[in-house]
Amino acid sequence: MKIVFWNLYKKENSNHIRNLLIENNIDIAVFAEYEGLNISRLKNDNPEYLIAENMDICDRLLFVYKNEIKHTIRQEQYYYAIHSFSINEKLYIIVGLHLPSNTHSKSEDGKEEIPHLINDLIEIESKYKTENTLIIGDFNANPFDSELILAYCIVEN
Repeated sequence: MKIVFWNLYKKENSNHIRNLLIENNIDIAVFAEYEGLNISRLKNDNPEYLIAENMDICDRLLFVYKNEIKHTIRQEQYYYAIHSFSINEKLYIIVGLHLPSNTHSKSEDGKEEIPHLINDLIEIESKYKTENTLIIGDFNANPFDSELILAYCIVEN
């Protein structure tokens, strides 16, 4: 399975996306900051791919996947979307995320989102009996920033 993430920075990159998908035989692509993208053109130029409709909660991420792959949206929040994909009868949970940038928000915002994401993942993995999970995206954090190494991530309900 080939998966790619790309923050488009609100630019129209349909031609580059088409080349990326086809030349690399990408199965699933996740795009952040896709507001400048001509989605109609992307659909027309790539008939072998589908664009996942979102639940109107997370408009920060766009999922594109091969049309032979079975897809379901499992959960969305403002900063992340949890989708499942069935490939060759195997279920995968793919999380796309675009956490807030420290330059445009409080540094605590990312820390507040991670525990909710972890809880949602635990619930979904348990319900669907899979641990085939991949988290991909723009974390807007350095590898050892506190939001990525939190020991207390699980929020009790």
